Amino acid sequence: MVESKTHNDRAYGFFRVIQSHLSSEYSGRLLGLALYELGRQEPASFAYFISKIPGVTKEFSHRIRKGGARFEREWPYMPKRRSDLAVLMGEEPILLMEIKEADVDAPGNPAQLDAYIAFIRTRPNPVEFVHLSRYPPLKAQSTLTRESARGNVHDIRYRALFEALQEHEQNQLKKGQKVPVARMIREYLEDIGVAAYRKIDLKTDRRALTFLVAQMANFAYRGTGFGRLQGDGTLKLGLELLNRMLGNVNVFADWVHESNFSNNSQRPGRKFYVNQAY
Repeated sequence: MVESKTHNDRAYGFFRVIQSHLSSEYSGRLLGLALYELGRQEPASFAYFISKIPGVTKEFSHRIRKGGARFEREWPYMPKRRSDLAVLMGEEPILLMEIKEADVDAPGNPAQLDAYIAFIRTRPNPVEFVHLSRYPPLKAQSTLTRESARGNVHDIRYRALFEALQEHEQNQLKKGQKVPVARMIREYLEDIGVAAYRKIDLKTDRRALTFLVAQMANFAYRGTGFGRLQGDGTLKLGLELLNRMLGNVNVFADWVHESNFSNNSQRPGRKFYVNQAY
């Protein structure tokens, strides 16, 4: 059964339930808190995400992966300026992160960004700055583009975080290891509509596709051979494929939304999902 999901549905995950009780201005801080716990409890998961950011060296992410880094929330990098998340080695910052969601184009953001840039450019040792946002930061985009070309400044979207955590989780599962914090954050991003485009392979997904087409077209099963598609295994595959297709639609919608953000800054608060309880 396919339903639409709102913030009141019980199907939403732990972080999404918390966010439903907070003002939209705190959505970025919530993710910052989640990434803080990811760094503290699963530094290898955090390091994997950092390693996937274009321009970050393998040596840098390895420093975090091997341990010894300290993670701080609301770290004061200047008087009256605090970073959503900071990674320090000893007392020296090596990475600062600013997270934006609903407030991505707040009036004070360009000045805040200038303060970050001034701080990392005057440090005796290199400091990476990551601007993580769900939507394009239109007012600060020119500054981010210019500074990214100079190095140490990285402007990325929530989707990049989702893709990195999903890939890391799958890699660890193949090794028989679990990454519960990474999984929780990945599920939270999935709950709020962040997804990665997932290909549909006509070879490996043929049985599930045949099942969905037969169901949607209401084909007769008697005498056609479609009855073999009624097993529980195929039903599960069909639901998983439908979930993947809905996720791909959401990725496409996000791409259109990002390209037209200045004309359409509001997003609907409902999404489709497959409720496998029915």
